Amino acid sequence: MIATVFTPNGIVVATTSLDTFNDYTPTDNGTLCSPINVEGLPHTYCFWNRYLLMFNGLNPYSPQLDILNQFDALCGQWDGAPSITDFIAAIGELIKNNPIQIIGIIAAYDHGNDRGEVEPFVYQILGNSINRVNQDGKGNPIYSCVCLEKKPHISKLMRQSKIMNGDQWEEYEGVRLRCDLFSVSKAIDLCRFLLRTNHYIENVNSASYDSPLKADLSIITREQINISLMEI
Repeated sequence: MIATVFTPNGIVVATTSLDTFNDYTPTDNGTLCSPINVEGLPHTYCFWNRYLLMFNGLNPYSPQLDILNQFDALCGQWDGAPSITDFIAAIGELIKNNPIQIIGIIAAYDHGNDRGEVEPFVYQILGNSINRVNQDGKGNPIYSCVCLEKKPHISKLMRQSKIMNGDQWEEYEGVRLRCDLFSVSKAIDLCRFLLRTNHYIENVNSASYDSPLKADLSIITREQINISLMEI
């Protein structure tokens, strides 16, 4: 899962450092599936110290170890950083023309409007689809939270829903987030909660909520990009 919170003060993107792969072994009683948990695989790539990509691989059998080489080759197409529009188009072509299976977030500050003002950009990658998620229908930046999950757990808990109670449907409002009022510290706090809760739900029968968990964390502001590893 990748948690992203975009506020007026900056963008925070985080994902757990733990990757799980499935190993299948034939036995006399059938096929045995064993999970293999690995820490330390790459989840973050910073293009020209300007465009931040955080990603999770979707291949349940092996990591895409050559993906960083493909990102390096993409950077080699320009002498310097292109515009955000050209960069997103190039990333889209790279994913479309290569067997890259990821979900991801691209976050950056760039000159985006007719007046040349710097504004935040947040794009989500879902398969071959890349869409900007921090802009309303009129082109104005919005401040909110996005969770990208291989299996939707947290997003189901937070969005509006209907639940059958007897023979009647009951409607429940989604969680209301005021990310337009958040500081970067609060954004980190929300990412921590989302990642830890997601990890607990996926391991509810075998893990405690406060079991040790590490996360790759990136903070993008107008001035700089900070990338770190932190315990959550």
